[in-house]
Amino acid sequence: DFQELKTQFLDYHGKVLHQFSVKRGKAPSPPPPSQGSCKSYGCGRFNPSHTCQCNSYCKQHGDCCSDFDSVCGGRGGLEQAFV
Repeated sequence: DFQELKTQFLDYHGKVLHQFSVKRGKAPSPPPPSQGSCKSYGCGRFNPSHTCQCNSYCKQHGDCCSDFDSVCGGRGGLEQAFV
């Protein structure tokens, strides 16, 4: 488990031309959990900018919002998609 990486650039005779060190830091934080919901998005229409979907195909694609069944009745509001 390396904590520091030291790199040196040498010439043909072994003389150091340039060197730098990189120290290991903390890993980046994971992204926050998805905040999307069918309650806020509405049911029926696909929107690629949403973090989850609330349409009739979301179960097939595995991207339904957690409240899809309770808010959209598990159907995705197909009747709303063509309004």
